[in-house]
Amino acid sequence: MGDRLEDLSRDAMKKGMRTIWKAWAAFLFAFWAYIRVCHYLGKEVPYFKEYDLPLELIKYIFFALSLIALYLSYHIRKTMLKRSSIKSDLKIIERAKKSGKPPVLVKYSTIFFVSVFFSESICLLGVVYFFLSGDYETLYVLVGTAAIAMVYHRPKAKELARVSIASEGTAPGGPRGVRSQQ
Repeated sequence: MGDRLEDLSRDAMKKGMRTIWKAWAAFLFAFWAYIRVCHYLGKEVPYFKEYDLPLELIKYIFFALSLIALYLSYHIRKTMLKRSSIKSDLKIIERAKKSGKPPVLVKYSTIFFVSVFFSESICLLGVVYFFLSGDYETLYVLVGTAAIAMVYHRPKAKELARVSIASEGTAPGGPRGVRSQQ
């Protein structure tokens, strides 16, 4: 009975990781789509030059925001992977019961989507700046930075295993209900 339950859980984990990989590929494809839209609209975009915006200042602000997003995505992901919180894990377990997925997979997908959000925001900063200025170079720099961050934060089976091990102590059936120490 225990082996069958373990096989079902393993299959659910594999299926869940495939879903996460598909979501990752869709977000990466969106970067290409943003560039295509910008090229398609090209010269027809009514850039906001008549408003005399300080475009250089805006560009540097967007670069600074991109660096902040890179730092936050790395730091938050690292923190969420290493630390385990009983309070947040109980919420994740509750969400997992509703969705019928393993709690570890729900937690890992949350970590994944948080880091993808920051990468996507960098890309969107490039698109917004393109619509403000028509500057392809800045668009490419920000989209390229976002793509590199996406590749760095791609789904990894080792991270899922690490989350699984870290979460064992916080699950209600875990050892004495105590959070695992790391």
